[in-house]
Amino acid sequence: MDKEMASGKCFSLEGSYTVEAALVMSISLFFIAALLTGIFEVHSRVVGNMVLQEGLEQCIYTEENMPEDLEEKKLQSLRAFFWCGDAALTLGQSGKKAAGHVDTAVRTEIVIRGFDPESFLRMLAAAGV
Repeated sequence: MDKEMASGKCFSLEGSYTVEAALVMSISLFFIAALLTGIFEVHSRVVGNMVLQEGLEQCIYTEENMPEDLEEKKLQSLRAFFWCGDAALTLGQSGKKAAGHVDTAVRTEIVIRGFDPESFLRMLAAAGV
């Protein structure tokens, strides 16, 4: 029994399992890290779109013109979220339309129109309703 332990025959199988387990674990951890990165990019895109939409709605439905500090407030609230620290946000308004874009993992542009009752009534009259 002592001769086998001295020659190393008992421990040869255990070492090969350790090497294989290290390879499997490194591949598994790399795969999990790639999944997490993708999930965080989707999270930043969704958060960016939500903050942009909220800012555009505030632009359209405020009684006076767009507040000067609204863009800065929305940018600060966007950067407060995880994985959005380097995001960029731009808001603008012209007439009854508000447009903006956000740069997080991808660039998203949104344009919305405010409610224009006069145009709505003209469309109803043209449709014969």
